Amino acid sequence: MTLNTAQKGNDKRPEPEYLMDLYKNRDRKDWVYKVVELQKKYKLSGLYDRIDGGFFRYAAERDWSRPHFEKLLSDNADIVRLYLHAYRISKNEKYKKIAQDSLNYVLTTFYNEQEARFYNSQRSDIVYYYLSEKDRKAVGSPDVDRAAFAVSQSKMIITLLHAADTPPFIPPLVMGDTGGLKDIAISCLQFIYKNMVTENGVLSYYDPAKKENGLTGQLEDNLWATLAFKEAYLHTKNKEYLDTAETLAQFVVTSLHDKKQGGFYEWRIGEAKGQGSGVKGQGLGEKAYLLNGLAAYTMLELYKLTNKEEYLKTAKETISVFLPDKNKPSSPYFQRSAGYLIKGLSK
Repeated sequence: MTLNTAQKGNDKRPEPEYLMDLYKNRDRKDWVYKVVELQKKYKLSGLYDRIDGGFFRYAAERDWSRPHFEKLLSDNADIVRLYLHAYRISKNEKYKKIAQDSLNYVLTTFYNEQEARFYNSQRSDIVYYYLSEKDRKAVGSPDVDRAAFAVSQSKMIITLLHAADTPPFIPPLVMGDTGGLKDIAISCLQFIYKNMVTENGVLSYYDPAKKENGLTGQLEDNLWATLAFKEAYLHTKNKEYLDTAETLAQFVVTSLHDKKQGGFYEWRIGEAKGQGSGVKGQGLGEKAYLLNGLAAYTMLELYKLTNKEEYLKTAKETISVFLPDKNKPSSPYFQRSAGYLIKGLSK
């Protein structure tokens, strides 16, 4: 079963003429009802787009039918990295093909070569994704949000570096060799450094269309940017990238770490020159469980590279604060951090 076939028990497809009529007449009063009827009668299943490549945001039903057709750069970075890891372990060509096609989609849809950065998302368009490959070529693809976000940029940089370092990984169609993937990753990292790194941590977003950027002090933004610069250091041995990673990590520890009870606050907002947040004063968010897992993992990654005890101590304190709570959801970053500590302590 492919994405553009009906679910089992109903092997019919909507007539192309009917779909094109829906696509072109969105201003009709009954358009929403017809789209709802379309989704009920012809179910699509799965998050992977077998025609354009890439992954949708989520599915609305337990059987993975009725996908929400928005595609996020962040999600695609995570999932492609997962497929790359699965391919490394299993050598399953199917995993490699999905990773290749999805990277090709990302690089052709989200990558701005002139500015050396990635766009954020492609909007959902229900009718478009019901069209066949031939019919899709007759219409324009869904619009793209051209803002750049620190988290999704950083995640895709890490994914590209992993792809460039996954032999024998055949690069996407848009690239000539895996070295090209590494070049793109480093160029995007330079974009972050020049446009989003400030004395108050990394900016959350950059929107050239609106000529604005801002909102510093977010835990998630700074952690992923730290990991991106760390990963670039591992692939290039350029000490400046490790220095930047440590600078961002130091901001996190200084501004967001609870030195009395342990753990990290989710965000901090303050009025800073050039910040663009427009918010005066200072506030601290909650101690988000999953982000604290990421924080502990980030500190341990820096400890492994620098051997600085402060990173190890902070990671241990963060883990000790959150692990005793059995009611919290599973966190892969807490698990990896705990596993590393157990392995290290057992030596």
